[in-house]
Amino acid sequence: MKMKEVCTRTGLTERAVRYYISKGLCTPDTAEKGERVYYEFTEEHLTQLREIALLRGCDFPVDTLLEMKAAPRHIPQLLRDHRQQILQQADQAQQRLAVLDSLCNAPPISLSDLARQLSREYEVRSLPDPTLTLRFGRLDEELPPEEIPPEQTQRYISRQLALYTHTRRNLLLGGILILLITLLGWFVYQRYSERIYTHLALGCDVTFSQKQQDETGYWAQMTLYPDGFSQPQETISVPVGFDSWPLFQAILTDYPYPGLSLTLSVPKREATKLGIYDPQTAVLDVDGILLSQYELDENWMREHLVVSVVQAELS
Repeated sequence: MKMKEVCTRTGLTERAVRYYISKGLCTPDTAEKGERVYYEFTEEHLTQLREIALLRGCDFPVDTLLEMKAAPRHIPQLLRDHRQQILQQADQAQQRLAVLDSLCNAPPISLSDLARQLSREYEVRSLPDPTLTLRFGRLDEELPPEEIPPEQTQRYISRQLALYTHTRRNLLLGGILILLITLLGWFVYQRYSERIYTHLALGCDVTFSQKQQDETGYWAQMTLYPDGFSQPQETISVPVGFDSWPLFQAILTDYPYPGLSLTLSVPKREATKLGIYDPQTAVLDVDGILLSQYELDENWMREHLVVSVVQAELS
C-alpha cells in the first residue's frame, strides 16, 4: 500500500504520516529512489496510524505515545497524568471564560485597551501568561530541525558527498575533453594552415602593365627580362599582387625597374597537392611557378605571388 492510499484511508496528511514514522510510532518498509524515501504499508500499519490519530485527537502528546508503546505498564500512570493536565487546562479555560465575561460587560474601545485589560485580569487571577504557550503551525506536520532522525541526516550527508564527487569527476572529465579538443584543433590548424614562405630578390629588369584594382586586392601583369631588354623573347610574364596600397600606387606601368623583391606564401597542404612543393626535400619549385610549368590560374598567382619592394633607378 502506497502513501497516497494511506492518507486517503486515514485522513492524515503525508507530512503527518512521515512525522509519525520519523518518531518511530509506525515502521513500514522503506525503499530509497534518488533523494526520496518511499514507504510500503500494510493493513497493520494502517491500523497503527488510525490509533495514533485517535490518541492525538484526544490531546495525547507524541512523547507520551512513545512511552506507552515502549512500556505498556506505564499506561495507567500516564493516563492519570494526562487527566490531571486536562483538569488544569479546564480550570484555566474556566478562568479565561470569566475574564471574557468581565470584558464583555465593559467592552474596550481599542485593541490596546483590550490588551491592557486582559493583562490586568490575568495578573489578578494568577493565570499563566498566554504568550509563553503559543504554538504556531501543526506539530504533527512539521519536523523541527533538532528532531531530524540521525539516519536521515546521514542519508543527506551521503547524498551531498556523492554529488560533490560526481561534480568533481565531471569537471575533471570536462577539463580533459577541452584539452583534447584544443590539441586536436591545434593539430588540424597546423595540418591545414601551415604555410611556406619564400622571399625572392630578383636582380633582372622588370616592368608592370595592366595595373588593376578589384575586390580581391591590387595587382598587375609583371614582365621579367632575365637577360635585359635587348632579348624580349626570353621574357617571363606573370600576374602578381602588391602587399600595400602605396606601393601599388607608386608603380608606373611600362616603366623599367632594375629589380624587385617577391614573397611567395602558399599553404603547405595546397602546395603539396599542386605538386609545387616536395615534403621530402622541403623544396618549393619557384622557377617552375614563374615559368608557368604548372596549371596555376591568374587568381592563384596574384594571391600568392606578392611584390613587397621595387627598386628604382639611382639618379
